Amino acid sequence: MYKRLFTLFISLTLCVGTAWSSDFEDAEIARNNGNFKLAIQKFTAAALDGNYFGIMQLGLMHDAAQGSDKDFNESYNLIKNNATKGSAYAQMLMASMAIDGTLFRKNCSDGVHWYKMSASNGNRVAQNNLGGLYLDGECVPKNYLFAYMWRSLSLAQSDVQLNRDTLEGYPANKMTKEQVAEAQRMARICFNNNYKNCD
Repeated sequence: MYKRLFTLFISLTLCVGTAWSSDFEDAEIARNNGNFKLAIQKFTAAALDGNYFGIMQLGLMHDAAQGSDKDFNESYNLIKNNATKGSAYAQMLMASMAIDGTLFRKNCSDGVHWYKMSASNGNRVAQNNLGGLYLDGECVPKNYLFAYMWRSLSLAQSDVQLNRDTLEGYPANKMTKEQVAEAQRMARICFNNNYKNCD
């Protein structure tokens, strides 16, 4: 269930580092004291503040039935409200929750929708993970051109050499030179269009 969450954790750690907040620390204290309602509120606040570990902890609490459905629904609605208002980060959170089934059942359609929204708003983690969906054929038809395009756009915003090496090895090693050139052309067009209408 947490494969995508773990992938995203690695991406965030490599790309932007770990963002800790007092909300996250307060949430851990509240959960340890059995105050699950407060823990859910604080983990949600931490997640919306850019600390992705907050969303991971919400998922773990949900799986362990640490909190009421009402509390988790309020958390979900708060994140969705931010996503609907245009927050690329909240859109990425919505996508990852939908793909992984965090706080509600897995929903490929919603997950792809939110990843595309976030990616088109320039969120590099959403771009990386959307590329991963195309790479694996998860929730979308397998497409190495789109996988390469989205991952290269994500990497253009990062200096992480490990990821650059990974991109060149895969999916490029599954593609012809012509396909790589086409994916690079698609990426340039997408970038020039400010990530809009890319697939």
